[in-house]
Amino acid sequence: MVEVKPATSFSGNLTIMVGVDNTGACSGISITSTGETSGLGSNASKPDFQAQFVGKTGEVKVTKDGGDIDALTGATITSRGVCEAVTSAIAAAASMG
Repeated sequence: MVEVKPATSFSGNLTIMVGVDNTGACSGISITSTGETSGLGSNASKPDFQAQFVGKTGEVKVTKDGGDIDALTGATITSRGVCEAVTSAIAAAASMG
């Protein structure tokens, strides 16, 4: 597990725990702290959004940026922040061997 506070978030207050398995893939995420807009960015805590990250490796991006993560409606900045956090966690885990 890696705790990440991405530079990209709407509120500037977003902290995410990212699980990385022994193959280097994301095994799951959990939003541990958020100040994102209720009903928009706060939807990053919903299971359907979080499930998209399981099994991801390398650089993770929303579809608008050429990736395959569906951004939250009205919360692209938050969605990008979560992608940034997952990408950072995968890289951190890889650097630990």
